[in-house]
Amino acid sequence: MTKGRSLVEIITLVIAVFIIIGFLIGRGNMVVLEARKTALKSELSNLRLAVFLYHMLYKEYPQNLEMLINRTYEIKANRAVPFKGTFIKNLKYAEEGKLKDPFGEIYLYNPYTGMINSQSKGYKDW
Repeated sequence: MTKGRSLVEIITLVIAVFIIIGFLIGRGNMVVLEARKTALKSELSNLRLAVFLYHMLYKEYPQNLEMLINRTYEIKANRAVPFKGTFIKNLKYAEEGKLKDPFGEIYLYNPYTGMINSQSKGYKDW
């Protein structure tokens, strides 16, 4: 009986380990990309709803998205207690104070139409 492994067995084992690690890293990157896509869809939807609500309440679009950050509103309906809330909160910011999408790009906003889009490559038409 031999007590050690041959060089071929060790090299084969190392190659197999690297293949498995490469597969897992690639799979992890795909999971992160899908999570960012889902977050982008959610953030775009929330931002668009916030702009729509702002337009309904004030009869004009906000001049920029930053006007919606942590700004509160109050809706008085046929209730004894009015509904109070904030337009948007807990989003990422760039150094200039602009809102960033999950891919790190600044959102594009048109204050005349209220349209919001991402600048991220491949997601500009979402």
